[in-house]
Amino acid sequence: MDAWGDFFAAMVGGASALLGLLFVGLSLNLERILAASGLASRALLALVLLLVATVLSLVFLMPGLGLLTHGLLVVAAATPLFIAGSYICITNAASEKRSRLVVGMNLVLFELAALPYLAGGVLLIRGDGSGIYWIAAAQVLSIVKAAAEAWVLLVEIKR
Repeated sequence: MDAWGDFFAAMVGGASALLGLLFVGLSLNLERILAASGLASRALLALVLLLVATVLSLVFLMPGLGLLTHGLLVVAAATPLFIAGSYICITNAASEKRSRLVVGMNLVLFELAALPYLAGGVLLIRGDGSGIYWIAAAQVLSIVKAAAEAWVLLVEIKR
């Protein structure tokens, strides 16, 4: 785990900076976001993805925690993320007037970001250190998904 310190330190900085920028951007477009169907929940999804990436990176920087503890904390964070995020994507599918392809891609991209957290957490609980690679992948994909949501919330909304 010590070898991952630089990765998680960089992830804390990057994800928390993006989280702050997203808050500022949302505040600038708040009226439009609240007026459009489904955009407030997409904003919440982007914020939560970045928040989970930040918090889990902080957890992995804590000294003295074993694989079991890390795994339990990852699963504890990833389970509600997966359930709530899937719910948001599915309910937005009914309210957004977009093609099924776009709605499906939105759901798939979210699940590609969330599911590796669960896989990595379970592997860590089982004592398999390779779970850390799944968690790192989940964090990178979470930033990609959050950036895609931010683009819609900050740029596409003005078109």
